[in-house]
Amino acid sequence: MKNFLQADISKKSIQWLQILCAICVLLHHLGEQGVQWLRFFVPMGYYPVAFFFFCSGYGLVKSYQDKEYYLEHFFSNRMLKIIFPFFVANVVYFIVKIVIHNTEEMWSLKRFLFGGAVVKYSWYVIAIIFLYLVYYIAFRILGKRNIKGAIMMVAVGILFWILVMIFMRSGEHRYVSSPCFVLGCLLGVGREKKEILYSRHGAGIFSSVLMIVFIFCSNATEQDVIRILCEIFGCIFFTLVLTSSDKYINKIPWDISFLYKYNYEFYLYQGLWIILLKQLIDFSILYSALVLGGTVVTAIAVGMFDKKCIGIIRNCVRKKEA
Repeated sequence: MKNFLQADISKKSIQWLQILCAICVLLHHLGEQGVQWLRFFVPMGYYPVAFFFFCSGYGLVKSYQDKEYYLEHFFSNRMLKIIFPFFVANVVYFIVKIVIHNTEEMWSLKRFLFGGAVVKYSWYVIAIIFLYLVYYIAFRILGKRNIKGAIMMVAVGILFWILVMIFMRSGEHRYVSSPCFVLGCLLGVGREKKEILYSRHGAGIFSSVLMIVFIFCSNATEQDVIRILCEIFGCIFFTLVLTSSDKYINKIPWDISFLYKYNYEFYLYQGLWIILLKQLIDFSILYSALVLGGTVVTAIAVGMFDKKCIGIIRNCVRKKEA
């Protein structure tokens, strides 16, 4: 059997898992809004987000090792794909909130930086931009000569993020999933190791047991520090369970690469439809269906615009550099 840390996670698996996780995040937010039949998803919102952090760390390190000059165009290639759609989303949300007179907390700098005063649920975007910058600095300074040291710098950056969130008294959901970014970096490097640690099948069972234990402990304890640690480890082992399902997901016959291209926009615009359709909350099934449908359509439409603009910006940057 393949080594769990040695084998690549297939592109198809990442696509399916990220889309499923994005849907789970939407169901979590709908449950928070009061949709009773989705209350089950309320306490587990940060688990699917942990997989997003993992994929970001894994993809960055994997690309860094596979592409010789990856960091040379990091901002125009990778960072631009995060920042530009987020900028567009802020403009769209701003206009919509002005029109519907939903401007509460829009002018709060703290809410913008750590909660999403304009774009609802955008704390993840702020976190990932910060981690991308930490990654770039770490790998720019240490490079391939000391990848372990660079990952240690990233880990320190995540610790800093967690401490800032605690100091700002932000919710635990804003930081307990972020250590999975380092996990992704480690597995991105570990895929090249030769020693066999354990099989994927064994890793899945082992991770599932530990995930259940930590989730149970996080709900059972009343001590904040222990609960936060259990939530962090619960996120880590949840992510390992998903990565160990690679061989099963590869058997799914359907190609969802088209939807996957707009997965980021799906995350950005779910809050918009939750705001617009909130008056339909009493019709929970209709409300949920309309939010899901509206989010998908908006994500595809705005995503096409985003990608067109990003392509134009990249061409301008490359012409200027040439």
